[in-house]
Amino acid sequence: MGTIRKSGNEYYIEFEARGLKYQQKAGTDKQKAEALLTEVEAKIRKGEMDAVVRDADTFLFLEDYLREAAGRFDPRSARRVRAAVAHFSGFLRDHFPKIERLSEVTPKIIEAYKTQLARQPAPRVKPHTINLTLFLLRDMMDFAVKTGYLNDNPTLHIRLVRKGPARVPRTIPDEDLPVAETGDFTQVLERWRAKTGESAPVLRNSLAKKLLQKGAAPVRLYHIMGLTDVARIVYYTCFVPEMV
Repeated sequence: MGTIRKSGNEYYIEFEARGLKYQQKAGTDKQKAEALLTEVEAKIRKGEMDAVVRDADTFLFLEDYLREAAGRFDPRSARRVRAAVAHFSGFLRDHFPKIERLSEVTPKIIEAYKTQLARQPAPRVKPHTINLTLFLLRDMMDFAVKTGYLNDNPTLHIRLVRKGPARVPRTIPDEDLPVAETGDFTQVLERWRAKTGESAPVLRNSLAKKLLQKGAAPVRLYHIMGLTDVARIVYYTCFVPEMV
């Protein structure tokens, strides 16, 4: 069963088909929106999905993401997520006012946003704040891919802002990575701490580096490592190969 949402003066219909979520603008008349939803649901029942375009209104999607993120992050981190999304929304409205659909948010736009942050004169935005923002945008776009609105994440190949030389931690064997990812991060650390006599911070860096090099999303470290603030993931910036 689909739903009707209103944003400003516009109505939108939302519905699911083939395991994917769809969203479609329906105008300013609620009755016409209801009629459109009835028509679309009839097409779904008849298997006429080729007539339905899958995409999402950018700002409605951001609302959905914030609701989903609120359940995954601690309160302090959730506030950071809301602040990042609000700032990015303002950037889109000010610099790309014609963008309405999520699919129109391209790597070029993400790069332009990063450039604006880096060149902001006052107050100056620190590199670790820019990188945290990019990580959170990547998490947001990962959500868009998971919900079927996007096929590719436009943030994946955006380079981070580098500051200082990369640290080189010791190596933890690859066979321990699945164990760490399933929730036994501390168990892996303690085992290798006993074997090597190395400090916990060094081993945490090593394990974080391995996970990132194997493709784990930066925000995923927040959950795997049990961090108390999502902002701490910026300390592992130098270990993200595809973004540096």
